[in-house]
Amino acid sequence: MIPTFDQHRLLPPFVGSSPMLGPRCSPYACTMEELVERLCFTPRRREIAEGLIQYRAELRAVGMTGRQWICGSFVERREAEPNDVDVVTFHALSAEDEERIDAAQPELWRHQETKRRLLVDGYYVNLTTASPEEVVEQAVYWSGMFGHQRNTLRWKGVLQVTLSAEATEDVQALAQLKEPRR
Repeated sequence: MIPTFDQHRLLPPFVGSSPMLGPRCSPYACTMEELVERLCFTPRRREIAEGLIQYRAELRAVGMTGRQWICGSFVERREAEPNDVDVVTFHALSAEDEERIDAAQPELWRHQETKRRLLVDGYYVNLTTASPEEVVEQAVYWSGMFGHQRNTLRWKGVLQVTLSAEATEDVQALAQLKEPRR
């Protein structure tokens, strides 16, 4: 569930009076449908979400599943339109699968290319080939990188969606994007 934006128009880093009282914390698990419902309130945001859904389809097509952190200005409720959506994909591919994907679709690994084509600034953390220490280091890095607003340095929350082998959720979210806004 996506929490309410705070007074700074950001997702809070935690919900509750104190992080010590066991509140819900970022990253907040949500569905693609919830993401579309809450964040796609302008034509530009809808365009970015369509690119995100296409990106997920391309990852799914090469066998990638896992969790994705949805970050950046796309998860803020600010006046200026976001340029893209930042996405960190935590996946469990073998080194051989990564090599196969790199040979067949190298653009998937190049975040500048996915940014240009799909408006997705995509990054990856491989849960299979990295050591547990490296996974923790990467999670801390990406949390620090995207867990604050760039211009004010205010801490903020990020969203987490599941990238499953089934596209049902994305199909429903895409249909939702095509509906006229209420």
